[in-house]
Amino acid sequence: MFSGPGANYHTDAEQAKKLGFPNIVVQGMMSTCFVSQLMQDAFGAGWIAGGKASLKLVNVLWVDESVTARGKVREEVREGARTRVHCDVWVEKDDGTRVLLGTASALRPA
Repeated sequence: MFSGPGANYHTDAEQAKKLGFPNIVVQGMMSTCFVSQLMQDAFGAGWIAGGKASLKLVNVLWVDESVTARGKVREEVREGARTRVHCDVWVEKDDGTRVLLGTASALRPA
């Protein structure tokens, strides 16, 4: 859906090989979605209504590799009548290689 209707290095192994890649390159939006799911699971409406993120893709994710989205609360800061929770977030392969790094924050549920 994110990679267009035609065959390309995100959707087709032959197209990826034409560009010198050994396999399909997973579209970066996938790792971003995993972080969003992590934050939604942790903060629910506080993520949906007030979430913020700054994310960087730092390594290639190949098709058929497994990853885990992780996060750690860094600090909590009052924001009006609510509290904003600031987190360090990342997505890592099974071998520990990180493919995405960044920060995200959400409002603590009321």
